[in-house]
Amino acid sequence: MLGFILPVLAITCPDTSCTDLEVGVCASKSNSSIQLNKYGCPKGKCCFVTELQSWYNGETQHLNCSEVEQEEEESVECPSAPSSQMLQEGLHPKRCESSEDCLAETGQKSDCVCGLDGFGYCKPLWGSEVFARYWEVCRENSQVSYRFWKYYQDLYNYYPEFVAAPVCSLRIFQEFQSLQEEPEFSVLLELSLLSALLI
Repeated sequence: MLGFILPVLAITCPDTSCTDLEVGVCASKSNSSIQLNKYGCPKGKCCFVTELQSWYNGETQHLNCSEVEQEEEESVECPSAPSSQMLQEGLHPKRCESSEDCLAETGQKSDCVCGLDGFGYCKPLWGSEVFARYWEVCRENSQVSYRFWKYYQDLYNYYPEFVAAPVCSLRIFQEFQSLQEEPEFSVLLELSLLSALLI
């Protein structure tokens, strides 16, 4: 995650763009910018947003594609919804220079995290408007499908990076794969649709 998070000082974010890179290379860096491979990774491979910060701050010039991780899909129990955590000013996505710009109505501060466009964005809290649909579905269902849960979990984890992501990054980063489109939400709904097709 490009979370160059500083509690009070203004963050400095690298700018990201899409360009031609060798096959198997996710990204390259120069000065204060990141170049992503506009062709993505070869089939069966991807990159991880979680690796970006350590790679960017390290010595290696290129970030290479890795094997895709497989996940088991099981239904997920809905937790209790948090109280409202809307921003005091504005809505998400909200640009920020520090966590001081990310104050919720409750007085909580969220992190100011680098997006992939060179700007910082407030990371939304679970009680913000970003997750309203998730909590609405959870109020009506005790369980949701794994894919529905993962969509919102990944949105929580990678919101600042995703909302400002260049198009090529959607093909490169595994964490962005579940964020392409919100999936159907309920195991019960999926079962009822299946039974309706069998009648």
